[in-house]
Amino acid sequence: PMRRGPNPDIMIQAGHLRFGRATLYPLGEVSIEAIDGESLDVEPLGDRCQLELGHCYLLVQPFRRYAIFRVDAVAPGGTHTLDWYSENYCGQAAGSHRSTGENDPGLLMDQLKRAARKRLELKQPFAHLQLQVQSQGGNPCVVSMAGKSRYLQLAADPLAVVGVPQSRGEEAAYCEGGLVPEGMVFVVERVEYRVLGSNVETKRKRPVGIRVGNTHIVKESNLTEDLHSVWTGQVELRPGNENSVSIEGTYNVAMDVKISGQFIPDPGVRAR
Repeated sequence: PMRRGPNPDIMIQAGHLRFGRATLYPLGEVSIEAIDGESLDVEPLGDRCQLELGHCYLLVQPFRRYAIFRVDAVAPGGTHTLDWYSENYCGQAAGSHRSTGENDPGLLMDQLKRAARKRLELKQPFAHLQLQVQSQGGNPCVVSMAGKSRYLQLAADPLAVVGVPQSRGEEAAYCEGGLVPEGMVFVVERVEYRVLGSNVETKRKRPVGIRVGNTHIVKESNLTEDLHSVWTGQVELRPGNENSVSIEGTYNVAMDVKISGQFIPDPGVRAR
């Protein structure tokens, strides 16, 4: 039920297991890169346990949250340095995180989630979303600022976006985005967009959409002409609103959207 992702640094992807609480599994004194999730067969540890130096562990929480980490150091007082890999929020993240010394699986997962989120935060108030779709059986293809893509494979590099794809093999999506930094508001002030597809003859209706928060920059039930314009205004986005920034296309369409603005401190969040 667990498998590796396409990135060799990401060892565990969301599977179909469900647990009523966070559960910790010992993987032994092995290299993280050598762990094969498909052949994992170990018994879980108890609620509180002693983490062993040099050993790897798999942490599972409800709602498809997984992390795998190795204990790299143990300092006086029980503080552990963890080299972790996790799948959380909008994608995968990897890095090092120093725990607080607690060994409770739920607390460890929360610490890993916060550390993972930090690596996925936007470095500047800008996002770039693209998609090229010929047909996905009438299903709307969606790409969000959070890095999620429905039905289309995310490309590593920006797409050329010069016209609609001529074959299914040219279908793809791209996202240069991330999460709104904690304690900040992303004030979107400008959306520059191109929507191409008017040169395609079809009897099918071709709905397209560009959404920023609760504001629909573009909402067409049937694309009949190319769109190339710039929207200006103000929409405030807070952490957790990232999936509300998205583009959507169904048939024979190519979209290229750049979103920009500024970060301001969130007045509703107290400074730590």
